[in-house]
Amino acid sequence: MSDERVQVRVWADTGPGRAPEQRGGVLATPLPQTAVCFSGGGTRSMAATVGQLRGLVALGLLDRVGYLSCVSGSAWAVVPYLYAADGGRAAWWGDGTRASVLRRARASRFSIIAPACDPSFP
Repeated sequence: MSDERVQVRVWADTGPGRAPEQRGGVLATPLPQTAVCFSGGGTRSMAATVGQLRGLVALGLLDRVGYLSCVSGSAWAVVPYLYAADGGRAAWWGDGTRASVLRRARASRFSIIAPACDPSFP
């Protein structure tokens, strides 16, 4: 048996309507009182959550959120975002393409999408 000890900090809930970390002196800067909830649903939820997070970042709204709630597939997107060394703001999100600039020619590069974009496809 090892003599190593692990120290943890635990905050007891003070009742409904107030999260333990909202008590004075727990955090250096209080969190915004806004939450965003992402649903579960496997890879579909993961893909939707990536898009939603990208949208919130692009609009400058994610910095105003104090809490993210996620389950299952959405957690696959949220956890890497939260633990990214750069705060989740950079490269792994990739360059987004605004819907206003999407065109059939660009979509046809992807064989999985091309049939849906081809009017002659049965």
